Order: sequence, then C-alpha cells, then structure tokens
Amino acid sequence: FFAPCANCMRPSPDAGRVLVWCGLTEIFAATAAGLLVTCHIAWHVLGLLLGLGTFDVCPTVTDRPFLTVAVLTAPRRNAPIHLITTLQSLLSAWPQNRSHPLHSRMQIVVVNHHGADHSVWHHARALFAEVSAAARHYVHFIERNLTDLPPLDHIFHLQRAHAHSVLHVAATFDSEYALLLEDDFPLCPLAWGRVLQLLCACDAQYPQSRGAFVATGGNGAFFRRDHLPGVLQALDVASSLRQAEWKARADQCIGAMNKRIASKESHEKVEEMDEWCESNLKHDVIIQRYLLGAPLCISRELLFFHIGYTSSTFDANGDLETKPDWQCGWRQPLTSRKRVVVL
Repeated sequence: FFAPCANCMRPSPDAGRVLVWCGLTEIFAATAAGLLVTCHIAWHVLGLLLGLGTFDVCPTVTDRPFLTVAVLTAPRRNAPIHLITTLQSLLSAWPQNRSHPLHSRMQIVVVNHHGADHSVWHHARALFAEVSAAARHYVHFIERNLTDLPPLDHIFHLQRAHAHSVLHVAATFDSEYALLLEDDFPLCPLAWGRVLQLLCACDAQYPQSRGAFVATGGNGAFFRRDHLPGVLQALDVASSLRQAEWKARADQCIGAMNKRIASKESHEKVEEMDEWCESNLKHDVIIQRYLLGAPLCISRELLFFHIGYTSSTFDANGDLETKPDWQCGWRQPLTSRKRVVVL
C-alpha cells in the first residue's frame, strides 16, 4: 500500500501525482491510527465505568461466588423506602446477561431481624418479587431472629448483633468477598466499575489485606473470605456481654453518653465517646479497626452515599433538620490513616 512513496525520493514526471498519493496515504494512516487509539481509550474508560472486562485480570476462583452483599436494615421514622433505593442502585449496575462471568457469582442478602415491624422490608420483598427479574435472581430476603443472646439493652449492642448476624448469613455463601452495607447507602452513579477496579487492583497488589473500604462508617466494607471469621469474632457482642468486667465498663460508657444526650437542647449529633468506648461499642469502629490490622485498600472518594441522614435509627443522631452528609465524590475519611493504600 505504501510502495509508491518510495518514488517520492527521486525526481520523475509523475512526482507530483506520487506526492499527492503519499500525502493522502499518510492522512489516511494517521486518521485510522487516531480512531483506533480513540476507540481503545473509550473502551477502557467504558470498562472502568461499567465494569466491562475488569475480571479478566482478577485472580479469583471462577467456580466460587465472587461477592455477597450483606444489607443491614431496620425500621425508620416515617418508613422511608431507602432499602428499595439501595437495592435498585445495585441491581441497575449489575449484569443482566446470563453469559456475563459475574451473573452467577454475586448475590445480595437482606436480613430482617424485626419481624412484622419492618414494613419496608416486607414491601421490598413483595415488590421486587413481582416486578424485577434481576432481583429474583440476585436478592435473598431472609427473616432471622436473634436468639441465644443476653439482653441487648442499647442500640450499640443491637447494631453489633445485627451486623454480626447479617455477616454470618453472608458467610454461608462462601464468596471471595462479603460487603457490609446499610440500607440507606446506595451505590453512586457509574461507580460499580470503579468498585471492581479497586478490588482487582487490591487482589493483585495487596493479597495480604483483609479487605477494602469504599464508603464510611460500617458501610462499603469488603471482607476477604479468609478474614470474615475474624471480623465475626470482633463483632460478637454476646461474647462481650458475658464478660462482667467488659459489661460494667460498657454500661459506664452508655450512662455517660445518655447524660450528654439528656443535656442537649436539640437532637444534634452525639459527641464522640472516649477511645475505649468507641472501639468496643460502635460496630463501625470495630469494623474499621479490624480492617486496619493489615494494609487496607480504599478508594479516594466515596462510592456509596448516605440518603438516610433525616431518618437515623438512633434518635440522638439527628432530626429532620440534619444536613446531607457523606455524598458521592466526597473524600474518603480514612485516606490519612496509617496502613491505608489508596487505589
């Protein structure tokens, strides 16, 4: 195709025609190369956004489930449908084609510990069973009673027990990863590809990590399969409450916090507790501390966002005047912590 250009270097009667041919050839070649590069870049950008082809580089066992999302859910004031919004955000991002390599390797478990009192859970189960083929494939609605537990006389104990219970259910799927998510933290738009990219990079570069973290609090915490028993042990509130010394110290923490709440003129966010109380009572702090026991892979920005800031399950943590917090694109709060790796 380029042979006539050899004649460009020596004079001939046809030199003008050959030069035109050479010029057109170079323009065509440059245009074609530019289009190829553009298409190549566009394909990779689309892959990052939508997760296309990402798992070609992930060293996972193909016959084992890849991910189980464990959703914490509870009744809220005025029964907002946050649970439905959060589930839909995942279902709309996950593959619908059965031939996709992840279609049969992911699931969501939504565990109800509140029986008939959790009307939104029952509504979501009926709604998705009727109108969503994706939900029928991916989502498991499970009712589970918390049995054989000491009296759980505070919301912090309940939260630990609920997180332990839902992760225990997730562990039965034996997935490469378990993701803990509260029902008011939907996936950010176009963030699923970013999630997959981070997990793949973490697998390849930091196999010694205990998981990954892409949101805030106890949300967006990914636990590797081999480390799920460790976090279950850390969250086992029943074991803690059976220790008299631990329970006495925990009661002191709760009593001091209740006094601060009672002295407030309005339901503003509760002040931070001392280090022992934080590390032993709050399930999100327990989870973060466990993950930080090894290099922790995190995103630079939040990939899940908070929509339940006006309907906290803990009355002292906010009222209807609360401003939005933890939104898409906000800086990941753990970026400055030791042992954190931003990918």
